[in-house]
Amino acid sequence: MAKRTPKAEGRKWYTATMELVAKGPGYPSAQTIEVRTTNKPRVSEYLAGRGYKWSRITITEGRCAGSVHLNVDKEAERYHAELEAMLGKRLPPRYNNGPFTVGYAAAEVMDSDARRRWAEYLEMWSHGLSVSPVPHHLIGDAVDVLYLPARWVQAFEHWDRCTEVVQAALRKRKDHCAHMAEHYKGERSPEARELRKGYLTAVKSLDALEGWTFPAFVGRLNLDRSPSPFDVPHHGLLDMATSHMVPTMPPNGEHLKVEWWRQLLAAWDGPANTKAATVEQLLDHHHRHGGRAEVFRALVKSTAKRLHAIKDTGGKGAEHWETLADVLEQWLSMAPKVHAQGKTSTTATAQGKRPDLKLVALVHALRYLTGDKSADITRINAQALAVGAGATGKESGRDLLRHYTRYTMGKDHHAQRLDDAESYTVKTRYLAAIAMLVDHQKAKAMAEAELEELRERE
Repeated sequence: MAKRTPKAEGRKWYTATMELVAKGPGYPSAQTIEVRTTNKPRVSEYLAGRGYKWSRITITEGRCAGSVHLNVDKEAERYHAELEAMLGKRLPPRYNNGPFTVGYAAAEVMDSDARRRWAEYLEMWSHGLSVSPVPHHLIGDAVDVLYLPARWVQAFEHWDRCTEVVQAALRKRKDHCAHMAEHYKGERSPEARELRKGYLTAVKSLDALEGWTFPAFVGRLNLDRSPSPFDVPHHGLLDMATSHMVPTMPPNGEHLKVEWWRQLLAAWDGPANTKAATVEQLLDHHHRHGGRAEVFRALVKSTAKRLHAIKDTGGKGAEHWETLADVLEQWLSMAPKVHAQGKTSTTATAQGKRPDLKLVALVHALRYLTGDKSADITRINAQALAVGAGATGKESGRDLLRHYTRYTMGKDHHAQRLDDAESYTVKTRYLAAIAMLVDHQKAKAMAEAELEELRERE
């Protein structure tokens, strides 16, 4: 890991003022950004690494009371040295805040074009990785691009936080537009009247988003699978009111690969007792869900070589990353054998067949009751989970939710899970569930105990 300087010393605030000759009305002529880092050259490196290409940049020490933007991306700097060593050149800009190129055409045309371009990009540059089906950039008629952390977007338990962040941004924007409309209320000039009209229109657009929630937004996407914390973030841009995708500038060909490297290095810096298992789960996830297993194995092989080549970057040293490379190589020696047996999804049975909805609901119920909140089945994600299990019927999501509710919310859910039609059917279901719960030991132990109780009742 790149060397970190203690917070109390070495790190200072710098203000970067970036100027540009205005091209016309509506174009920015200057922007001020505050950056906290170790020295002035690092500020220039920070700005260049994020795609800021202004005609003149002035950097001064200290903070500026009039600054309009604060952009301190600690996560991007965390493995800066290691990632550049692995890539062999400067890192490409991150897409947390753009750049975006919004087109002007019919909404349906823009949506179709954006989805086509994104599909083409993944076809060429996915590297066999599993990319989240839910983008974490949103835009609206009266709001700028809103960025949501990928770790929130890709985990069900954080979707309420996404709603809170978006609603707070909408309220702030609405208050501003209402204030400006009131400010121009007494003006008689044509320009002022036009501005007031625009602000009033913006207020109406924001009123239409009152009550907007992120779970409902995801539900309108009709996903064919649920997002996972192990996914690489989706850097598309969606309209929060219509769920239409907006045409944007696609990332470069190495972007998803570098994002996955960040995930991998962060996983390896986790708790000593669990980090190897976490890395293996990460590898398994992309191998199973990326759609190009052989391409992903090639990426893992290349990544191991790059990790072996990393020298001491001022942080944990070469040995730390060489050990990670050994874990990747060990996984490679086993991966083709493991996945050739038909284990292609977390809801597959031991024989590789897709389970019925009752089995899916049982597995999620067992995991959820032992503390795994990501196993929760809600009204919003039930259909997506059902589709992921291979059930594409119109009512499959509702059936899955009904079974899940029965297993978890009944007055005596322990007994109800056992009292289901013929005992043979129940035993088969539990045996299949146990085979799928290898990575969830608490849930597996619960299923085994209940199966033993069922046998005693026969």
